[in-house]
Amino acid sequence: MRLLWLTGQLAGVAIGSTVLLNAIFAGPISGASMNPARSIGPSLVWNEYKGLWVYILGPTIGAIGGAWAYNTLRFIDRPLNEITEGSTGISTMAYEVVVSLFKYKNFLVYLHESMLLVHIDVEETHDMKNDAPPSSQHQNNLFTLPFIQKLIAEFLGTYFMVFAGCGVVVVDTMRDHMIGQTGIAIVWGLVVMVMVYTVGHISGAHFNPAVTIAFASSKKFAMKNVPSYIIAQILASILASGTLRLIFESKHNGLGATVPSGSNLQSLVLEFIITFYLMFVISAVATDDRAIGEAAGLAIGSTILLNAMFAGPISGASMNPARTLGPAIVSNQYQGLWVYILGPILGAIAGAWAYSIIRFTDKPLREIVKSSSFLQKLDAQICPF
Repeated sequence: MRLLWLTGQLAGVAIGSTVLLNAIFAGPISGASMNPARSIGPSLVWNEYKGLWVYILGPTIGAIGGAWAYNTLRFIDRPLNEITEGSTGISTMAYEVVVSLFKYKNFLVYLHESMLLVHIDVEETHDMKNDAPPSSQHQNNLFTLPFIQKLIAEFLGTYFMVFAGCGVVVVDTMRDHMIGQTGIAIVWGLVVMVMVYTVGHISGAHFNPAVTIAFASSKKFAMKNVPSYIIAQILASILASGTLRLIFESKHNGLGATVPSGSNLQSLVLEFIITFYLMFVISAVATDDRAIGEAAGLAIGSTILLNAMFAGPISGASMNPARTLGPAIVSNQYQGLWVYILGPILGAIAGAWAYSIIRFTDKPLREIVKSSSFLQKLDAQICPF
């Protein structure tokens, strides 16, 4: 799948949007400092030091954690021994541990009888140590370092999306709806946008089982990678929801779980349509080189925002089975859960296929139908010569 993501021109937009969404979501609770200097200055001038350590320790540890987390993902195209070259301490030790595991153990990973059997043996250690390209036998292995980095990127992106998106719903409920539906929609749109710009070039920024399945159904994503992506997304959503419950204790109020406000059928139709619309946009900006790839995050985030604005009061505007499953499991609230699994998946598949139909408009019919036996027969009947 060809992805066209941000190259740096919109860095200010991504960073500013992150500060904005954090201020909307966390401002009513902590003040959303994110910056020791921003807190120390007013404290010194007004001689008010209550809880100052919170705004020094929290942002400092968080920033260090964020920087190190991204460093684990950014070397996606480099072999492990190159990543750790010149490093000391933990990095070198980690490399030696991995090499030892490769050298002395054989790992057999059974995913499913229809999935690939991954076999990592002693011979591969020699290739890795000498920075040699892997043999063709191992190029199809599922759990390579780059693929694990993709899973981590999906996990972190989904975690932050659910944490901020569902978190703002919780805060809005706790603060007598001072944020409102507009604020909630803005946070959802912004968090998706900034996460697309942050890890889209690493994992593809699915964050959504429906998107992953839709890409696979239209042959834009390897089917063998679908289960791993979905597991990472769902686990991230559960962990994010659990984090919210720990932070807000008994005041979690459903943790932003999506529940139909009307009939299940009404919400099912809405979820199908808005996810169709979302996937249609994603297919255009993320897979078609004729689209303006640098604006992918803006387009996708804006679609989330407008869908949340108009469908949020009715269905919750999930568009994402993982986003619904996490809060549902943690808050033990399963009303209408099937709506938010079936609707988005069917809508995303339909949206991906709809865009696939129109994306080849500049190609002759015979070229479009090369890989389709049904359309080949149809073409032969229409154009027998």
